[in-house]
Amino acid sequence: MSLDQRIKNWRKSLRKHAALEDGFVEELETHLRDQIDVFMHNGLGEEEAFDKALEKLGSIDAIDHDEKIAVKLSSSTSFLGSGLLSNFIKVSRRQYLKNGLLNSINLAGLTIAFSVILFIGLFINDELSFERHHPDAEKIHRLGYEYMGENGVSEKRAYTSGMWVDVIKDGLPEIEDATRFLTLSYGYIRNEQKNESYYEENIYWSDSNFFDFFKFDFKLGDPQAQLKNLSSVILTESVAKMHFGDENPIGQSLQYIRQGNTVNFTVTGVIYDPPSNTQFQPKYIAHIDASDAIYGEQSRGWAKRNPNPGYVFSFLKLSEESGKQKVHDYLNDFWKTAIPEQAEFMTPTLVPLVDIHFNPPIKWEQDNPISMSYIYGLLVIGAFILVIAMTNFVNLTTAQGSKRQKEIGLRKTLGSSKKNLRLQFFLESAFLTILSILAAIGVVIVLLPGFNAMIEKNINLGSIFSSPITLSALVLVSLLMASLAGTFPAFYFTRHLRNGANLDQYFKTEKAGASGRSAMVILQFAVAITLIICTVTVFNQLQLINNGKLGENREAVIGIRTSRMGTDQQAQRYINEIKSLPRVDATTLGMHLPRQSDFGRINTKYFIREVDDEARFWNKFDADGGFAKTYDLEILAGSDFRENYDTTSYLLNEAAVKELGISPAEAIGLFIKEDSIEYTFDHSDGVVIGVVKDFAYKSIKQKVEPLVIAANTLGGGVLSVKLGEGEKQGSIAELNDLWNEIYPGRPFEYWFLDKEFDRLYKQERKLGKLIPIFSGLAITIALFGLFALTAYVSDLRKKEIGIRKVLGCSSAGILKLLSLNYMKTIMIAVLIGIPLAWFGMDYWLSNFTYRVSVSLLVVLASVGLIILLALFTVSIKSLRAANSNPVDSLKYE
Repeated sequence: MSLDQRIKNWRKSLRKHAALEDGFVEELETHLRDQIDVFMHNGLGEEEAFDKALEKLGSIDAIDHDEKIAVKLSSSTSFLGSGLLSNFIKVSRRQYLKNGLLNSINLAGLTIAFSVILFIGLFINDELSFERHHPDAEKIHRLGYEYMGENGVSEKRAYTSGMWVDVIKDGLPEIEDATRFLTLSYGYIRNEQKNESYYEENIYWSDSNFFDFFKFDFKLGDPQAQLKNLSSVILTESVAKMHFGDENPIGQSLQYIRQGNTVNFTVTGVIYDPPSNTQFQPKYIAHIDASDAIYGEQSRGWAKRNPNPGYVFSFLKLSEESGKQKVHDYLNDFWKTAIPEQAEFMTPTLVPLVDIHFNPPIKWEQDNPISMSYIYGLLVIGAFILVIAMTNFVNLTTAQGSKRQKEIGLRKTLGSSKKNLRLQFFLESAFLTILSILAAIGVVIVLLPGFNAMIEKNINLGSIFSSPITLSALVLVSLLMASLAGTFPAFYFTRHLRNGANLDQYFKTEKAGASGRSAMVILQFAVAITLIICTVTVFNQLQLINNGKLGENREAVIGIRTSRMGTDQQAQRYINEIKSLPRVDATTLGMHLPRQSDFGRINTKYFIREVDDEARFWNKFDADGGFAKTYDLEILAGSDFRENYDTTSYLLNEAAVKELGISPAEAIGLFIKEDSIEYTFDHSDGVVIGVVKDFAYKSIKQKVEPLVIAANTLGGGVLSVKLGEGEKQGSIAELNDLWNEIYPGRPFEYWFLDKEFDRLYKQERKLGKLIPIFSGLAITIALFGLFALTAYVSDLRKKEIGIRKVLGCSSAGILKLLSLNYMKTIMIAVLIGIPLAWFGMDYWLSNFTYRVSVSLLVVLASVGLIILLALFTVSIKSLRAANSNPVDSLKYE
């Protein structure tokens, strides 16, 4: 029995079902024939293809039952009562199955896009919410000052004297309240009961009203009873776990030890670990007056009673905005009386607490600020991905238009209104969009832990719902996407609707809309090429940052804290014995690198009389004689230090020599006189014995400035150890064993200097991780769309392809025919995307003094990559169409 006869008999069997009208039977037959074509195209015979198509269509009795319910409900005028909901679900299911490939690609593309939007939304919400969870956050300001150096260059500083807070609070009624805290370094916490010691920096020595200013959620202990006595200490949850395991930490004892002085603590509270959206990340919180026990008798109380600038973070709560100027004036008057010799160089600063995270970093900043340009950049990437996904959706949905023209014509002929038809198509598209949003939420829930680990945050999905602005923005984007996704196809399919007018359109090769789809493909790939160029450029800049850091072998250099851990004799013994270890290449004792974005003493005043009488304000770094060897500095002229304590000799960098206007060789032998008023210890004069090649000793966002390197360890607190080749952990274990022998009871703390320098580029590293991932997903969505569109066009033109093959056209010719138009379209996208990428990257790179450029090689490589990916994507489906048997596509003609 022929296939046509089988279908004819099947139609006769439907007559007993009164609810199945002729128009609906016609639609079912169309769907059945489409499924038969698919199965036969996949290699099945007519009989088997017919049976499988009937099985996929489903039970006719069930379809008849659904249709009867729809007829009964049709008398009502409401959406639910009119049968539209039932009909919508039924037709949507059939349409999804009928065009499974295109709809699956649509769903996958939208799901990826919404997942990216959710991740970007979570990241940006966390950044924008910095400090906003604290009570009265809008009123709180951090007090600081701006110092004008002798060289006329100003420098903002986050530290203050602790005394200033009391003076301002007592003198100005506009100050509602004030608090302060300091963070002392170079000490360690000891748990005497377990005989364990841990080096800790994040100890906040604060006023008793600390928790009135800053919100921390308590796990154990009464928040109102904290810091009432000097022995009280509050721990974070993770620190309490480290010290006491599962035991109740309340009432337990700890000790803080620094330079032989001890503070005894009793645990009175435990707070949950601070969230990622705050600069305040204490591990321990103790009373500020308890810090007096750390200093000698002459220095006790300096944190609160010394008018000179100190190392205290101070915060004021202002009742009115006008209070800023009053604080400024009042503090200026106080300085003129209390510290007249410094007053003329200092200006008070007040920074709103909620703005600190977005301000340019200043000296001794606690926070790692983020530039708003990064926020805007992520928003642009999110918008790009939405545009790509949206154009994919509209492209693939409208591409199915010719297959639905007969359905539309039949529905209109049978009395369906334009309004109902549009509602049907709107709901179909909106339903697919909403389904993708729900799928995206599931994706985010699964991948969020990994995302947090990558960006070094602890964001939770619930944070979106706690932010009305972020939640509203995401809901608005979702509704906009659903509306656009549903509205465009609804009006596209019904734009020329008249009774019966669409019946003949089913049999025509679709031409209308092809130009519109080409424009959308151009838009998608213009965005894709832009993102590829931007991604490669960001990667190159990060490589420049990485390669520009101190030392060729920096990943093999570790830092060990020796300052205030013991006596000078112990430190010297440790250094001497380390040098005898076979796996240690070099050591140097110097200042911390680069702890507060400072390398050493800034703006030290020097005179070089043999050149001229001009005062020069150069940076100075104190280290012993092994510094150049440990960090592989290149000596351009002269020699390295002759011995560790050659305090009368200096090394200069290239920048210093260039400022003098002489060659490196001419600098050798110059006498340098130091005359700094800001740093009163260790003044020394010396002779230049060598010149080293410039190296980035601070952030490469800053120009390399003149530097003087002195062989002097009086300011040293960190021992840098360059390890030899081979397994590093074994070498570190040897260093640890030697430490325990020389420093019994002191914790051995080390860190790789490479990671320490990475801290300067924390935001860039985050951006470097996010951009490639999001860009890759955007390109994937675009390729999804290209593949689906190629599949659709190949199917649409299968009869044309069959005729061409019968007439002698080769598979290569067919492939060229199907690919050529796409390649033209993509080349237009390339011409649009290149300028967009260049302008965007030029703006971002302007933040760096030392920067890469958007090179021609990067552009050509990016263009080549996108063309290869597009050709591969097009070829997958085109080759199958080109190699198909023409009999399969022409046997019904």
